[in-house]
Amino acid sequence: MNRSDSTGRLWAFNAEKEGLQAEERRLPAPGTGEILIANEYVTLCRSDLKTYAGARKEKNPTILGHEVSGRIVDMGPGAPEKDERGAPLRLGDRLTWAVFASAPGSAMDERGMPQKAADLFKYGHEQLTPQSAWHGGLATHTLLRRHTPIVKVADAVPVKVAALINCAVATMAGGMRLAGAVSGKRVLISGGGTLGMFACAMAREAGAAEVCLADPKSARLEWGRRFGASQGLEPEQVAGLEVDVVLETSGVPSAMESGLKALQTGGVAIWVGAVFPQPAVKVDAEQVIRRLLTIRGLHNYNREDLVRAVTFVEDHHHQYPMAALVEEEYDLSAVPAAFDCGIKQSPFRVGVKI
Repeated sequence: MNRSDSTGRLWAFNAEKEGLQAEERRLPAPGTGEILIANEYVTLCRSDLKTYAGARKEKNPTILGHEVSGRIVDMGPGAPEKDERGAPLRLGDRLTWAVFASAPGSAMDERGMPQKAADLFKYGHEQLTPQSAWHGGLATHTLLRRHTPIVKVADAVPVKVAALINCAVATMAGGMRLAGAVSGKRVLISGGGTLGMFACAMAREAGAAEVCLADPKSARLEWGRRFGASQGLEPEQVAGLEVDVVLETSGVPSAMESGLKALQTGGVAIWVGAVFPQPAVKVDAEQVIRRLLTIRGLHNYNREDLVRAVTFVEDHHHQYPMAALVEEEYDLSAVPAAFDCGIKQSPFRVGVKI
């Protein structure tokens, strides 16, 4: 690819100044270990919307958008020859990649938490500078840095679904890993958003005896049944449950508290939804101790979770209405309207075609 006169487009977000601004910049030549991607599709995660609305703080300015997929258009010297599943990488391959890049072998990597390594680089979260760009999904291109976990995605997967993999799906793959075996168990999914839908489907495919979805919106409970939930509950009905596993995706303190109360002795609660400032959760320490409960938090995911997420989508995208979760769609030229739609209408996901 000749980039002597090649440029791309991006949306710069600056919460302290003008908000979203369209820019055109020269495309980089990939350096050592790097891969240049032509983005195909981006979906706006709830964290993107909260950053745009001011409920979350990120580096300014930045390029938002981390739920993204695209195709290889150039590879730098020493770029990976294979993906995380051992498949060869070639120009034109469709990829998904982790929200993070960090060098293997660090102390956090050895603990199975590469997304928390000291040298962490996060797509859709880094500062946009003259020297560092093309690291967010709301752009025509992404430059994959060294040590980015990469997985090829089958072309049969709808482009909208491919974009969802490296946040919503991979996060729930990590949540399922922390929950342990759920076969024959009763599972409560707290929150009927995109994370909750994939939690329902994954729990069902993992052999859960019962998958209960709790959400205040009846429409979301109906969606949950389409994704494998066997029971839909209003939040106040959770108090009467007895479950073995809780996957908490809403981030609502009262939902986290009621989920703990619903756990049977030896139960496990996985919290993934509370990724923004909020009031403290009230925990009955005596009950945690006497009932031998486990509470585990998860932020992002590791390499193995990303691989499992891709495999899950490839195996089940015909079985569940994954593409329908992208309820609204805009072109890259209309990104401000896409954010306004996401905030005002609150669909599962707003998609952006590149």
